[in-house]
Amino acid sequence: MAGKWSDLPKSVRDYEPGGYGSIVDDLGDHIQNQRLPGGYHLSVDAIKGPVNLHFDAYDPLNGPIDNYRHWYHEVRQIHNGSLTVPAPSKNHTDWGK
Repeated sequence: MAGKWSDLPKSVRDYEPGGYGSIVDDLGDHIQNQRLPGGYHLSVDAIKGPVNLHFDAYDPLNGPIDNYRHWYHEVRQIHNGSLTVPAPSKNHTDWGK
């Protein structure tokens, strides 16, 4: 997606959703997070690491119900090992494809 956070356009780095989205916008198990409309989630997982784009099937910006669904069906399963997410690489930086 991008070599580093500062490579992203300022409008993307500084995007702030309204309503419930403003609460969960920067949350996640990553060093840096940015949630965008439509379920897209930019993240950095290592200090000075590349920016990765992935798609959350349940978009936490939609409200508390989808935020819970995101945790239950995606985050929790990744943590307990029942759902695997491809590791970001130079060959496959968009986890949502």
